[in-house]
Amino acid sequence: MKYDKKEYLDNYLDCFFNETKINNDINGFTSLLKNKIQVINNNLDKISSFVDSDYLDLLYQELDGLLNASTYDEIITAYPIKLPNLPRGSEDDAKRIKEEISSTIKEINSLLTFASTSDIKNSIYLTKDYVKVIIDIINKLDKELNSWKEANNLYEFT
Repeated sequence: MKYDKKEYLDNYLDCFFNETKINNDINGFTSLLKNKIQVINNNLDKISSFVDSDYLDLLYQELDGLLNASTYDEIITAYPIKLPNLPRGSEDDAKRIKEEISSTIKEINSLLTFASTSDIKNSIYLTKDYVKVIIDIINKLDKELNSWKEANNLYEFT
């Protein structure tokens, strides 16, 4: 499949810096976070077999905001999260599952680099001028290369 590089570059800003595209990207990222939250939820179901209901209630109280979050902004407001200590004498399986929950919470937290959805959008829009300059450089380079090829009778056959 042959593509038209000039057309691609000419339309790049319109395609990648429009509100719909950015919202779709944010929604995709939020879906990734929600999948990780589902992993936590699954692990809560697993740990329920190894701990008493009081401890399970403490876990759910601490994780309620995260488990019920449906947007990036709701996810970020659920942090910080501090899991309660396991009761003394808990089984190794309970310790392992709690560690998995803790690890997933840390993983999600590491992905929350922006304070809000609007910060994500602003960050993306701030790159637009740089992208425009890079596209201009690519177009100029392409033009110069084609001029040089023409001047030196170098041709491409595709």
